[in-house]
Amino acid sequence: MGTGVAVDASNNVVVTGAFNGSVNFGGGTYTSVNNDVFVAKYVGSTGAYMWAKHVTGPGWENATGVAVDSTGNIAVTGNFDNAIDFGGGALSTVGSGDIFVAKLSGASGAQLWARRFGGSTNDSGNAVAIDGSGNVLTTGSFGATVDFGGGPLTSAGGADIFVVDLT
Repeated sequence: MGTGVAVDASNNVVVTGAFNGSVNFGGGTYTSVNNDVFVAKYVGSTGAYMWAKHVTGPGWENATGVAVDSTGNIAVTGNFDNAIDFGGGALSTVGSGDIFVAKLSGASGAQLWARRFGGSTNDSGNAVAIDGSGNVLTTGSFGATVDFGGGPLTSAGGADIFVVDLT
């Protein structure tokens, strides 16, 4: 299921989402037992396959948003259960589902950095943007308490929204 699309300065198309089962984005088959994240890049003018990244872990993973910066690097957000690994080491959940934000190389999909946020309840990153200075921002929801690096935020009850600049 595709959940996000972005276009880089060269009009190449980046798509993200999650899949369960087998899928081929143009460069070979990926297989998943649970929902796994994908990020795939295509030549905008022809739709030709450039690369794809299969991001997995022992639980479920869902990507919900993608953005591209002025240099072509890619930010992706979503949520996951248990652990997720973009290639630089696993991020582990604290609660039933946590937020991830990762920045990937636009040339290859290699991880540049990845972060996890969340608390004891199900938390989710829903969208991501990159401003003109290259700062990565994300929005989503959290329950209970979450810390984005500036100290803990506590929910007023139910699920609260957030917008955070991660740079």
